Amino acid sequence: MAWLAEDGADLVRIPADDLFPACTTWLLLPRDTLLRGYALRFIQGLIPWLNPRELHRALETGEKIDWRTPPCWQELQQQRKPLETARKLKTARRKIS
Repeated sequence: MAWLAEDGADLVRIPADDLFPACTTWLLLPRDTLLRGYALRFIQGLIPWLNPRELHRALETGEKIDWRTPPCWQELQQQRKPLETARKLKTARRKIS
């Protein structure tokens, strides 16, 4: 939902952490598949905590990946904040130069 800052005066945040069940996404890839850059970026978007080397090894050898429990979305948001700050600083430096 899109909204403007001035619309937020009458909006209230309601915690919904336990309101919905966890979502599961299945990703099926044939073995011996060469992953192109765009495909790897897509997979990393779905599974950001997965090491790309593990994924390549699993596709090449059929070795099982030791899947961790996926992090909660709140943990992922906290991890992205430093990256977003770094991107903003980089953009600001380019504008100054």
